[in-house]
Amino acid sequence: MSMKAKDKASLTIRVIEWANEHESFKLSELFEALTINTSTEMNYVDNILAAKTVDPNPNNILGVSDPNYRGASGIINRQKSKYSLLPTAWFSYVDLQEVQIARENAEFAKANAIEANRKSMIAIYLSAAAMIISSVIGVIQIYIAL
Repeated sequence: MSMKAKDKASLTIRVIEWANEHESFKLSELFEALTINTSTEMNYVDNILAAKTVDPNPNNILGVSDPNYRGASGIINRQKSKYSLLPTAWFSYVDLQEVQIARENAEFAKANAIEANRKSMIAIYLSAAAMIISSVIGVIQIYIAL
């Protein structure tokens, strides 16, 4: 099952905020602290947010700070390795915050547009009623004058 973009953004923000408070941690500690218990969320953190090697890719926000290798193979034991927040995570954090603020502003603008539309319809109805009343009064005045 795939995560929605909004859920990914929310999880990413939670991870960055929690990781910022901890110098280094195991992924299991992160999962427990943030109650990440669905396989979809775990896979997202494990496969996208956390680096798989000592050299993180640009999409990672968590880097391996204390690697634990499996024997002489050079493969990192990800469950025993410690991670820390990468400096580039703050760019992701700011981007995600901007997206959230833009969404909130869009909702606010939409609500204001609906209210403005309602008020303009009321103004149109009042103008039409005033025009009808004015016409009726004009006809009555003409009829009386005859």
